Amino acid sequence: MYMKMKSRNVNFLYVFLCILAVWIRLVPASKLIRNSNSQSCLQHSDTTSTSCVPLSQTTCPVNRFNDVSKSIEWNIIPTNPSTALDLTNSTDVFIESSDNKICLSASSNGVQVCPCDQSISQKWKINNNTLMSNANVGQCLAVMGNQFVLNTCQTGVDSMSWEPYHVAPNAVNFYPSTLFMNNYTQLTMDTYTFQKLPSSMFSSPFSIEIPPGFQFIIDHGNNNSITYNSDMANLPPINDKTSTIIVKIKPGMIIYERENYFGASEYFDVGTWISKPQSVGSIMLPTNSRAISNFSGNNLALFEPIHSFTGVLTESNQISFGNLDISQSTCKDECTSGGFCSTNNVCVCKPGFTGPRCDQCAPGFWGPTCLACSLTCKGTANNSQMTCDDGLLGTGKCKCATGFNGTGCNTCAPGFFGPNCTPCNCGNGVCDNQGKCTCNAGWDPNTNCTVPKSGYFLSGNDAKACAIGCATCDSQTGKCTSCLAGLNFATDNPTQCVPQNTVTCPDGQFPDGNNGNTCTPCNTDCAKCFGSGPDQCLKCATPKFYLEKQCVTPSANGKCISPLGNQAFVANAAQGICNACPSACLDCSLANPADLNNPSGSGAVQCSSCLPGYVLDNGNCVKTCPPGKVVDPNNKSNCIACNSACATCSGPSASECLSCSASNQFALNGICSSTSCPSSYFTQNTTCIKCHPDCTECSGSGFNQCKKCPSTRPILTSGGQCVESCQDGNFADSTGKCQKCHSDCSSCVGSSSNQCLGCADQSKVLINGTCSGSCPAGSKMIVAERLCYNLQTNTIISPNSIPISNPTQSSGLDWWKILLIILSIITFIILILMLIRCIAVKKRVAKTTEFGENLDSNNVNRNMRNLQNSQNPISVPEMAHSDSTTKHFDNHQPPPAYDITAGKLYWKRMHKKTTSELSSRDYALWKLEGRNRSRRIDDWDGFVTAIPGGASSSGNNEYSKSDDYNNSYDIESIGYRNSKGSVKSNILPAKRGSNWGENWL
Repeated sequence: MYMKMKSRNVNFLYVFLCILAVWIRLVPASKLIRNSNSQSCLQHSDTTSTSCVPLSQTTCPVNRFNDVSKSIEWNIIPTNPSTALDLTNSTDVFIESSDNKICLSASSNGVQVCPCDQSISQKWKINNNTLMSNANVGQCLAVMGNQFVLNTCQTGVDSMSWEPYHVAPNAVNFYPSTLFMNNYTQLTMDTYTFQKLPSSMFSSPFSIEIPPGFQFIIDHGNNNSITYNSDMANLPPINDKTSTIIVKIKPGMIIYERENYFGASEYFDVGTWISKPQSVGSIMLPTNSRAISNFSGNNLALFEPIHSFTGVLTESNQISFGNLDISQSTCKDECTSGGFCSTNNVCVCKPGFTGPRCDQCAPGFWGPTCLACSLTCKGTANNSQMTCDDGLLGTGKCKCATGFNGTGCNTCAPGFFGPNCTPCNCGNGVCDNQGKCTCNAGWDPNTNCTVPKSGYFLSGNDAKACAIGCATCDSQTGKCTSCLAGLNFATDNPTQCVPQNTVTCPDGQFPDGNNGNTCTPCNTDCAKCFGSGPDQCLKCATPKFYLEKQCVTPSANGKCISPLGNQAFVANAAQGICNACPSACLDCSLANPADLNNPSGSGAVQCSSCLPGYVLDNGNCVKTCPPGKVVDPNNKSNCIACNSACATCSGPSASECLSCSASNQFALNGICSSTSCPSSYFTQNTTCIKCHPDCTECSGSGFNQCKKCPSTRPILTSGGQCVESCQDGNFADSTGKCQKCHSDCSSCVGSSSNQCLGCADQSKVLINGTCSGSCPAGSKMIVAERLCYNLQTNTIISPNSIPISNPTQSSGLDWWKILLIILSIITFIILILMLIRCIAVKKRVAKTTEFGENLDSNNVNRNMRNLQNSQNPISVPEMAHSDSTTKHFDNHQPPPAYDITAGKLYWKRMHKKTTSELSSRDYALWKLEGRNRSRRIDDWDGFVTAIPGGASSSGNNEYSKSDDYNNSYDIESIGYRNSKGSVKSNILPAKRGSNWGENWL
């Protein structure tokens, strides 16, 4: 890479050691200024000229590893060098050559490059990629062919659109002097102490160039730090040598238009969502940041710096991203599409969304993308107050806000008052325009109509009158707790009020204590009384009913009118009193007027109007209409039936069904039909309900109830949520399942070793998608860039010049290779077992041969012939290769039949000798001769002969030749034994042959 080295007095060894320790690198810096129309860079000529020279343009560099000509390098310095350079907000600047000798100047001859004099002609204002002359207000630099002129400023016109960008945008560039003068070094992402930094930073003013996305932080400790986000042409020295310098990337992503972090760069903050395509050559991401973009129709997740996409996603040095979504990767739970993971590790919602995972629409927003409701719905003109049908499943249609009513939503609904339609909060009552409560019958206004007044008690939700004569009663049970004046509790019933005077008078009269307890007629309203007043009745005269110390005459339908106010009561013939209407009723009457005069009637009450917040349904006041009914849209006060096709509905028409009457139909968009719900809906009873917008198929409306996912969020987690990408170190296969990257890769686009986006071994260099390069001798890896740095030349090494080692090209063994390995192992085991078997057989043959050589062949042949000719053949013993249970036979049980064929085969196989016919007698003779020759009786082919005690004249287990020849030998009393169950004598134990190698018993 091209380098600028101006200082002649720098101690090379000191600089080299600093570079070796902290990777501070001397590199070209300054800025390039590119025209959007020609894509060429502004160029100046010889900076030693003492007069103005023409301005020109040339091709902008596209490769970081080619020399950058000083003639296209510019310093952009604020006219107040102590302020930060802001290229987007009308900053006044000087545009100077890299050595600050010549400046861009406006004159009557157009635009030229002249020696710097800081005159007004050399002052420019940068705003929205235009360069406006301060000397010619409203005139901007434009290129017309090869001419540079001043034209009327316009934004969006390519000929006058200029894009300044850093020559070295991959780190912070430090200058040991102000105004970006003298030699400079580059500070990559790291934390630096005094020992690792040039001493001039702590002794004299300096300047720094900060590319987009980088931060330069001076940390003095004790929570005292200063952060710089853009170029500073004049900074004071850092006086405190205990301070540390932190160079880092802000959370987010930097996109470079060229590979190896070169060319124009742009920073995107966490939470950025971009829909326009982006040309990308390389990217830089800090730890814990994540960028997800749509590439070739699939989501591409990026977790780390990538210096080149060549060989992985494209053969060129640029790719094009579609939608770009940038967030942190540190949230415990994935956010939905309505939000992003922030630097605080929580989901921050996009406009219109709300919830811990940003899965719902905020109030005033509707639909799957949470669009803002119409301004009409939010308007407050003319005291109107509207809202919209909001939420994920909302329609966005305007409706009156709570408390408002009328066509223009400009009046208060019942139960609300005042200019803002404030809720009355009157409980069982209504309020006036001032908010004062008027209670329903039986309720206390001093409690905002929430507690029964004196003389009433709470029965369910209703206020009921205490018994006649009671002044007060228990609020829960209704039992009298005090009596009216002139009444006492009865001695036999302490909850019943009776006259204090004990004199008994007939009905319609009372004992007048003021007249000698003379029985005096009651008031005409009373059938019974305890005084002469109309408020002293104990029972009202027909047809009157008792109501709050008065006797009143109800209407024909049982409605009682209170003389104390317009409150609604209804007659109760069984008790002879007027009860308050049910608490939610404003007015009521008897459901059956005949019950007025029928004490045994049901006395059922029906409401005719309701409190605000209630609707009338079949004489009852209810909060909501029951299934199959809906509030009448005309009067909004009573329930009417849904259309017959609807089980539930939002209106009375056939297109307003919420669910269907028929079990084989489904309600979609208000209409019931036999068509099944679409794939983006789920069925709940007979209703089609839209899935969460993150799902294409689902089992419920939640974001975590997905069954299939859209292409924008293709990964279905085990928790039922569709997310944008797999975690770092994984990739999504063709089925949407997350699979591990190849072990060479830290992140990847596929399973092979040539599909890496980063290397697990950070000493490796990514070349054409493979982690096949290593930094050569004399260089070190810069982890922040994943590139090699040459310690001798202080330059970045081009990845294309790094030797490629032999990478592993597959993600693992193919199935047929695995099968071949397994078969090879099995074959090897079989061969080992065969070898062991072969050795054992050879040993057995050797022992058998040795045994045969020790036998007298003539005697054997003779005995075998005798054995074959025997009338009573003896069973052939079997080979003893097991530990089977020995069979026992008594002397009266004959041994098994002798198989002559098996005996011959056995002899030939084991001794490889030809035999003639043998008999049992031959065998017995041979055994006898063997004993006479002092041979052991158990040395012949595993046979063991046991002689019964009675066979010998001497009484022992011996017998003589004469005994045998005289047929005194009893063949049936002889026993044979081997380990597979040959006959065993119950007289003499059989023995194992001591010279026989095949385990005969």
